[in-house]
Amino acid sequence: MKVRRRFWVLRLIAELLKLTALATLVLGALGLVTAFGGEFATMVATGARPLGLPQLPDILFTVLGLASMAVGFVTFLVLYGISQLFYVFIAIEENTRALRQTRRVPLEEAPALPRTAELAG
Repeated sequence: MKVRRRFWVLRLIAELLKLTALATLVLGALGLVTAFGGEFATMVATGARPLGLPQLPDILFTVLGLASMAVGFVTFLVLYGISQLFYVFIAIEENTRALRQTRRVPLEEAPALPRTAELAG
């Protein structure tokens, strides 16, 4: 039995969250490359410190690059996890609906329930 596809807005939101997650991962990696590559290229080309900040040590740019990558990766995991959570909730709803439709028993075949007056007496 094929369950009709519903919840297209929730699926769209989940897909947009996935795209946003991938974008943050790419931007985090770009931040890492920029921190390492930009520092090195500027120092080689001009012989000066990048960004005109002579008081900052070289290790700071490395730490900033690694922090950018770490924040990008954590943000990717959170956004991707939320998008998958949307899909889990949609699947639970569809499976519950399908199970209810397959287990629907006509009223004539349903087992008789005891009346509350008989139970109390």
